[in-house]
Amino acid sequence: MQKETNFLLKYELQLFAEGPGGEKTEKATPKKREKAREEGQVARSTEVTTALMFIMMFSFLKILGPGMVNTLITFTQEIFALFTLKELTIPYATAL
Repeated sequence: MQKETNFLLKYELQLFAEGPGGEKTEKATPKKREKAREEGQVARSTEVTTALMFIMMFSFLKILGPGMVNTLITFTQEIFALFTLKELTIPYATAL
């Protein structure tokens, strides 16, 4: 007869079932895969969509980012150059 013990903390030993590199040591059985599907532990289409949007956004910034930065720098320089063309007087400042 086994004696049942009550522990204050319960450990999930499956957390330690991974190999040294973080990968699983064995492939999941079909029963485990089915159980994971039932529990909702699969990639959902919304997660895939979000991941693709992040990839597209970072690709867009990688390709067009330097050009956008140069345009912003040029625009800022031109705006400040316009302010230095005229003398800053009270009527000019109120007209801005």
